[in-house]
Amino acid sequence: MFAPLARLSRPLLPTAREAANSPRPAAVEAAATGKDRLQFSSGMQYRGQSAGHLVLQTAEDLTIARAHDMKQVEPTFSLKSHYESLARTGEEGSLFRMGEAQVEARIEAQVGRYLSLRESLSGHVPGAAHAWADTTLKTLDMATGKPIRLTDLFPAKDIHAALLQDPIMRKALEGDRPADLDSLISKVSGYRDPDGVYALESSLLDHFSLHRLEGGKVAVRVALPYGVEVYRGHLTQLELKLPVPPGLADDLRRAADRSAGILAPEAEKVLAGRSTVIETEPGLP
Repeated sequence: MFAPLARLSRPLLPTAREAANSPRPAAVEAAATGKDRLQFSSGMQYRGQSAGHLVLQTAEDLTIARAHDMKQVEPTFSLKSHYESLARTGEEGSLFRMGEAQVEARIEAQVGRYLSLRESLSGHVPGAAHAWADTTLKTLDMATGKPIRLTDLFPAKDIHAALLQDPIMRKALEGDRPADLDSLISKVSGYRDPDGVYALESSLLDHFSLHRLEGGKVAVRVALPYGVEVYRGHLTQLELKLPVPPGLADDLRRAADRSAGILAPEAEKVLAGRSTVIETEPGLP
């Protein structure tokens, strides 16, 4: 097992409030409004607005909506509908189509138009010797409701440089230093930890969450799948510290001071024990 990763609760970049006296384009300044605040209640576990998108989380569902009209909000994405659709019409052979399943989702971060989630999935396929389980991370583009890749937010050269510094990746590379990101991913794909705790796959960059600001960089967590069945459901994470992309800098500051969105250290405090649980059965209407 791995020791907990170090965390820093206070960002080292200036917050939106600290930077208020610095000249910035009017369009950027107007993006944060008095409505961009978190609200909690007994029924609503989380309500956060950022970059014109509203996230609503209850115990039964997590939805995303455009936040132009706060009186009439129509969801553009529903986590419950997404997984119920997988159970009905997902790819042939999908575990969600083959048996009962449960998804527990919790919010890791909301930054601008992006929402990072941790999902713990489990289920049972009739005739199987034991239940299946998996825990992973994903980041959604709230404008589309679709997952994005790490390269959609960060330059490949920055990801490549950070991965070369990671202890797990150095172990898998066995002293090799591939010249670019594609070569590195190709080199490590199929690697299994000798103890079977984790594996490295070609989908490595699909499973990540935004975490926090630290030392002028943004810390990103990357989820690795388990290596052998005895570790099913176990989550191993890489932590990469990447230069802040210019287009994400203001959104990260607003999430850090909670004027619009939230970052993982605060989410872990204020959302402790709060999650959405969805249960599905194949063929449900």
